[in-house]
Amino acid sequence: MLSARLYHVPGIQVVTPTAAIAAADKIKDPFEAARSVGGKLVFNSSLMQSGDRLRIVYSVWNVQTRKQVDGDTIDGSASDIFAVQDKLVDRVASGLKLPKPLKRTPTPSGLETASEQERYVQALGHLQRYDKEASLDAAIQLLETLSHERAESPVVQAALARAYLNKLSITRDQSWADKAAQASARAQKLNADLPEVDVTIGSLRVETGQPREAVPAFREALATQPNNFEALLGLARAYADSGQTTEAEATYKRAISLQPAYWGGYSKLAGFYSDTGKYAAAVEMFRKVTEMSPDNARAFANLGGTYQLLGDFQKALDAYRRSLALEPTNLAYSNLGTTYFFLGQYKEASEAFESAVKLSPNYFQLWANLGDAYRWAPGLAAKASEAYAKAIELCRAELTRNPKDPIVHSYLALCLAKIGKLDEARAQSQEALSTGAKNPEVLYNAAIVAALNRQTREAVDQVRNAAAAGYPVAFIAHEPEFASLQSEKEFIRITKSVKKETL
Repeated sequence: MLSARLYHVPGIQVVTPTAAIAAADKIKDPFEAARSVGGKLVFNSSLMQSGDRLRIVYSVWNVQTRKQVDGDTIDGSASDIFAVQDKLVDRVASGLKLPKPLKRTPTPSGLETASEQERYVQALGHLQRYDKEASLDAAIQLLETLSHERAESPVVQAALARAYLNKLSITRDQSWADKAAQASARAQKLNADLPEVDVTIGSLRVETGQPREAVPAFREALATQPNNFEALLGLARAYADSGQTTEAEATYKRAISLQPAYWGGYSKLAGFYSDTGKYAAAVEMFRKVTEMSPDNARAFANLGGTYQLLGDFQKALDAYRRSLALEPTNLAYSNLGTTYFFLGQYKEASEAFESAVKLSPNYFQLWANLGDAYRWAPGLAAKASEAYAKAIELCRAELTRNPKDPIVHSYLALCLAKIGKLDEARAQSQEALSTGAKNPEVLYNAAIVAALNRQTREAVDQVRNAAAAGYPVAFIAHEPEFASLQSEKEFIRITKSVKKETL
C-alpha cells in the first residue's frame, strides 16, 4: 500500500514489496537486507486492530547510520484502509521533508468493508509474483470472490483482468484471454479514468495484437502516475511489438531505474534482448534476475535458454537442472528438450517435450517441438503427425485472439509443411514475414519451410537473414531439416565456425 501511494511523491523511490521481502527472508539484519537491494532507508511498522479501529506505529531508519530519522502513530478505521494509507503516506513524506502527494486515494468503488479492502491488497501482493502459477491462482481466487461480491468495483475488475492475462502467459490457454477481455470491458465501463484500468486496457491490446493502439493507454496511465512501473513495462513491450526497438529499450531502462532492486524489470529487458537477437546482453540480464530472485525457476529456465541460443549447451543444461530442482515448469522442460534436440538426442528431447506438454497442454509451440522430436527419434516418427495436428489446432485458436502474431504464423507454417501441406505452409510463412521480417526466429522458421519446399536458394537466403538478425549459428548448424543445404557454399560459410557438439 505504501509503495503504491508513494508513486505520487517526488524525490523518493520504493523497493517493491517482492524484492524487500525476498531480501528480508535471506538476510535477518534489516539494515543489511536494505543495503542488499539498494535501499538507503528502512521503513518498519506494526499494526494493531481492535474491532473497527486500527493503529499503525511506524519508524524510518537511516541505513548508513542505523539511526531513526522519523516515526509516528496513525489511528484510523479498518473499514477505510485507504484513508489510513493516505495519513501514513502524508506523515512519512512530511517526516522526510518530501512534497505531500497532490492526489488522494479514494476508496475504490464497492470496497466498503475492511475485509474487502484487505483481500484486494492481498491479491495485489500475489500478483507481484506473476512468475509463480500458485501465486496467480491465489490472486485470481481472491479477486473472483471480490468480483462476485462487489461487481461494481473497477479496480477489482482491472486487477482480475491483469491476473487472467498473466495466467494466459503461463498456460497459453485461450479461455484466459476471453476472461481478461470481459473483466477489462467491465472495468472500463465502471471507470475509464483510473490508471489501473488504463494499464489493463493497454496490456490486453498488446496481447491481442494491437501494440500501437496500446501505446496511448499506457501513456494515459503515466500522465497520472509518471512513475507507474507496470505502465512503463507495458509501454516498453508495446513499443517493441510495434517495431520501435530504440524506444522500447529506453523505456525498459527507465522502468528499471525506478525499481533497480526488483527482478521483474530486468527479466522483461532480457526477454526483449533475446527477441532482438542480443543474446549476450540477454544472458547478462537473466543472470542478474537469478541473483535477485534465486527461487525463480522460470528465471533459470530463461537463463538456460539464452545460453542455448549462444550455443553453450552445457551451461544451458546446468541452468535447466537448477530450474527443475526449484519447480517443474513447461519452460524448463521445453528448453531442455530443445537443447537435446540440437545435440541430436531426439529420444531424450521427446521425453522432455512430453513433460512440458503435460504441464501446458494448450501451448502450440510445445506440441510443435514435440512433433519435431518424434519426427527424428528412432521408432517414434509415426507419432509426429498427431503432435503437429494438435499444434496446428492451437495455432489457429491463438490467431483468433491475435491474428497478426508473426511467431504463431511461422509455427503454423512449420507444422503444415511437416505434414505435407506445402502450399498453405508457404502462405503462412509469407504472412509471418509480412509483420516479423526482423524477428530472427521468424526468419529461421521461414528457412525451414523453404527447405521443405525444396526451394534451396530461398532457404539459404533466409538462413543468411536469420544469422544476420542474430539467430544462433549453432542452431542452424545442428538443424536436421537443413540436410539438403549442407553442400551449398553460402550455408557452409555461415556455419563453418560451429563445431558439432555431443554430451
